[in-house]
Amino acid sequence: MSFTALRGVFEDEVIYDVMSELQSKVGKGNYFIQDVFYDGTEEGSEKTVEELGRESYDVERHLSPSNPTTFHSVREFDGDVKITASLVDSRGVTVEKKVKVSVEYENEEDIDFGEYFGEFIEEAFNQTKNELDGKWVESDEGDFIEHGEVPKGLDGKQVMTLDEDVFVDMLKDEYKGDRFGTLEDVTSLGVEGLLREVSRGIKSGVIATIENFKAGYEETHKFNLGAGGIYSFLVHLRHYYDVKSGSRVKSIRHNKIIFIKGKSEKEVLDNILREYEKLSKGLMRDDLVGVKTYIKKDRVVVNQESLRNKDTLIGLVTGINRISEENGTSGSVIFNKESERLYNDITRRYAFAYEQKEKVRYEKDEWVQKVVQRFTEAANETELSKVYDRKFNNFKIPLEDGKLIIGTHYALVENTGKNHKIIYNMKRDGKSLKDVQRRIPATKENRNQVKVILDLIDGRKNMTKERIEKELRR
Repeated sequence: MSFTALRGVFEDEVIYDVMSELQSKVGKGNYFIQDVFYDGTEEGSEKTVEELGRESYDVERHLSPSNPTTFHSVREFDGDVKITASLVDSRGVTVEKKVKVSVEYENEEDIDFGEYFGEFIEEAFNQTKNELDGKWVESDEGDFIEHGEVPKGLDGKQVMTLDEDVFVDMLKDEYKGDRFGTLEDVTSLGVEGLLREVSRGIKSGVIATIENFKAGYEETHKFNLGAGGIYSFLVHLRHYYDVKSGSRVKSIRHNKIIFIKGKSEKEVLDNILREYEKLSKGLMRDDLVGVKTYIKKDRVVVNQESLRNKDTLIGLVTGINRISEENGTSGSVIFNKESERLYNDITRRYAFAYEQKEKVRYEKDEWVQKVVQRFTEAANETELSKVYDRKFNNFKIPLEDGKLIIGTHYALVENTGKNHKIIYNMKRDGKSLKDVQRRIPATKENRNQVKVILDLIDGRKNMTKERIEKELRR
């Protein structure tokens, strides 16, 4: 048995009346009305009337006696009934507010009014929920402004909806940036997303190392039970990074609220933390490094790179050297503990890191650049081109088990697959070419090449094409 109205209460209006009353019971913010129900509380005057037949008294037709000739007792009521509205706020906390509704009704003693009034409110709620599907209402002094667009700019307003999907959109608007999302947002965050978070917590022009990464939750709120025992949850997560820059370790914290569905708190937490475990493994990979650069003045880009790529390593050597030498730049480099060890090991073992460091360090040195010019001209015109490396501005002369590398102001020997040994560095040692040239391990096969290269470094001889070729043929 159901009905669409009681005296003073209509099915298509009662939920709007409840929402109007709620405006004074809750503050500003975003609210999801998940249910409205009759809690059985009544306050008012009542009396029992005993009469014969239908015509003897005035009752609602659906409550009139089935046999008008029989003696019946009818309960009359005039007063307030309490309806409970269950709301979810933007933190996921469920609050219940009671609203009084004035009602007049007559009820036969053998009819349970509460049961039928409960059905009445349930049907009214479902009807209003359908009417407001995809919509949200903005409170307006007891009235409402109805909206159908995606909610935006809701700060400082009191907003309600009966549609959970719209509620999620409202939360996206409230929690700006990446402070709110779904499990899919956690999954799609990826390692680069984590590196971006770290980059926002460090200064520009630093070399940082992620020493630790942990994730957990602060609180979990369950609401809106659906079909199959599936609940909606708002899980308040926090994860943090311990990041070392120089001798200082800084903890960078990040909070996020996740909307997720599941049967239990344990199930949803396990699903979320499982995704973070995957992210953690990627973030702490032994070859991972993040490079933070500014494409434009206000546009920051953070890319993840692999230390097993030689071009990446050369770029890192360049960036790190500039950060160190110039006391800070607009970019930053982010390692983790394992990748920092790998980087240091590679740059100690392989000569190309040393070569790149020296190239970048003295790229504005006038004397060094004049030597580079003489190197380049000689390589362009003579067979020295066969041993000249334009990438590093140096000559690489084969040895029995490696290479003799002679640069503008340094020389070293690289042993194939092992390590390298620095022979001299005039800039750092404060030595002249005359002081260090005897240290070079010249052989019968390469001594002419070595002599020509040293003359190019010295710069006092006029090393023409003809002279170079003559010296090499000796």
